[in-house]
Amino acid sequence: MAETIRRATLADVPALLRLERGPGYERHVGRSDATQHAAWIAAPDCAVWIAETSETLAFALLTGIGDVHSGVYLKRIAAHAPGTGVGSRLLAHVLRWTFEEAGAPRFSLDVLIENTRARSVYARAGLREEGVMRGSYALPDGARTDRVLMAVLAEEWRARTPTAGSESSTNR
Repeated sequence: MAETIRRATLADVPALLRLERGPGYERHVGRSDATQHAAWIAAPDCAVWIAETSETLAFALLTGIGDVHSGVYLKRIAAHAPGTGVGSRLLAHVLRWTFEEAGAPRFSLDVLIENTRARSVYARAGLREEGVMRGSYALPDGARTDRVLMAVLAEEWRARTPTAGSESSTNR
């Protein structure tokens, strides 16, 4: 079955909750309640994207839409089965949407320093490490860890994306 990517609706909130609570995710993916997810879906400066087949496979939560200074921020991305490529495909989609549809000057995120898989995926997508926020994240066990800031500028993304500008997303 073909994978599709679309904007989330309120009916998707239970699937978002399940995805961010996947096994082992408590150390890498933030968790929010249903009310907060519903607020993000409704907020004009946020976008929640879903990759799905007959079930929800992954989601990406973007904030800062319309921010002419900082651009779009990837607050959260989670996939049901890491390592299958669905997260990378969803990331490629949100990057394309960020720069071609939303017209953002920049796409940024932060990731836990020990999450080397995610850092590698982000680097392959063109994001560069910009710095480290030391001790800036509280883990479920109370320990603190560092977060790595990563970003890509619109002109950097366009320079490395041969089809940038020649096709646009139909999933708004």
